[in-house]
Amino acid sequence: MDAQYLNTDLELESDSDLTGLVAALENLGLTSLYCGPNDNGNWHATLEADLGSDEPIPSIVKLLLAIDSLDEAHRQMLSNCLRKEFDVGYECTAEPFESGDVIDNEILRRIVDLGATIRFTIYRSDKPEI
Repeated sequence: MDAQYLNTDLELESDSDLTGLVAALENLGLTSLYCGPNDNGNWHATLEADLGSDEPIPSIVKLLLAIDSLDEAHRQMLSNCLRKEFDVGYECTAEPFESGDVIDNEILRRIVDLGATIRFTIYRSDKPEI
């Protein structure tokens, strides 16, 4: 089994309450998976685009479009976040795998302009191959 794309989460961390920012992003079509305090006292939020796509680009673009649509107050809340991360998740077996997803320069530039990072998370599948 090659690596299979699962989803892309937008992970945020702040020393301020993220409830208002998360509500604004939900109103723009994103799904909140979590919003609340961390063990370290900071606020943490996880959002996703929930598109069911088999590649990361549509989800990343939807996340970026929602961010671009924020009003100035919510954009400032996002700007003040200590961590802004696009976490691209894949599932694969323990065997070597290949994946051919590409994130083009324009999308990378938009992520960098936000001061965000990209993380690739590989989840091991324990499902037997058929």
